[in-house]
Amino acid sequence: MRKIIILPLFFIASVLAALPARAEDKNVLFVFTFHQVVGKYVGNFNVNGILSESGEAESGLMVVNGIAKADKIIRMRGGNIYMTVTGPFNVNPPYVTVNGQWTLTGGTGIYDGISGGGDAVIFGDLRSVITFSGAYQGRVKLPHGAD
Repeated sequence: MRKIIILPLFFIASVLAALPARAEDKNVLFVFTFHQVVGKYVGNFNVNGILSESGEAESGLMVVNGIAKADKIIRMRGGNIYMTVTGPFNVNPPYVTVNGQWTLTGGTGIYDGISGGGDAVIFGDLRSVITFSGAYQGRVKLPHGAD
């Protein structure tokens, strides 16, 4: 049971350590935790940097030829933010990792026109309840009026 907690925290801590000590106001760090339900993944997020909020999110996941693609809906107070994550899906049973890239693909409400992207580090546990945890570091440009 300790491996489940320690390994995701290790991956998240490694991304946090890569943040500059004096991050500019446009930097962002998303941290997600998802678990599988029928046909999708649901979970929670925390975001810090130019955005600062926590809440609910959902994600799809498709793996084709060893490349994972996850489309996420991040539910913020001012609207939804849409994100796509891609990267190699590395399997070491019962665990998986993805070291890839994330891109904001759009938004609703005050986030209509949001853009950004960066690096993603994801850890998955494929035992009885499939869970994924990830840290996403990068840059975000907010649309006028969202800041």
